[in-house]
Amino acid sequence: MIVNKNIFGFVLATSLTISVTFPVSAIEKKESARYDLKQDFQDEEKERTASRSNTLNVIRGTRVEISGGEIKTIESSKITVEKDSKTYIVVTDHKTRFHRKYWGNTGIAEMIIGDKVNVRGIWDDETVYRVKAYFIRDLSIQKRFGVFFGTINTKSDTGFVLDTGKRGVQTVTIKSDTHYTNRKDETITLGDLKEGDKVRLRGLWNSQNLTITEVEKIKDFSLPQFLSPSSTPTTQ
Repeated sequence: MIVNKNIFGFVLATSLTISVTFPVSAIEKKESARYDLKQDFQDEEKERTASRSNTLNVIRGTRVEISGGEIKTIESSKITVEKDSKTYIVVTDHKTRFHRKYWGNTGIAEMIIGDKVNVRGIWDDETVYRVKAYFIRDLSIQKRFGVFFGTINTKSDTGFVLDTGKRGVQTVTIKSDTHYTNRKDETITLGDLKEGDKVRLRGLWNSQNLTITEVEKIKDFSLPQFLSPSSTPTTQ
């Protein structure tokens, strides 16, 4: 009997292909199932994270974080904060760190009722939502030191109104020890500043209230006024 070599080769190649392909297909199914399980886990984790956003977060069973809570009452070493219809008693001590929105140091004395705060601490009594805070950041105290250039609009005994251009109109309050200089770095006084003068100063800016306080130095870049010579002839 004569066997066609081409047919024998085709059958042999097909059988080899089937025997090799089968285990690869099983691995792919296993990897696909593992991938689907991983995706399901990630989707569930995203849903859990989304449901926890802007709410109370308890970390490691003892730590607590309150984000964007509103101050309701203020005492010397304690504040009450409301978040998601819950009221938290937040106690502080000498170890508590207080920061403004722009990370400058602050304290309870600078806070006011209605401020928005972030609080991190440890449960002191979970049954009454009492938290011992080690970190408080007041997001409503929008203050930071900065340098300002502008034109004096109006002037008073306590300061002046400064038109800064891009930063808008700011109310500047001076201190008793504020230092004044002219464009030649010569010492001058507040009385030497005039409406319309171009000045540069450094102070504590409250971007919410548009005020500048704790001003250390003011430099007047305006040229001094000169009296024009008299054109009236004099007789000898």
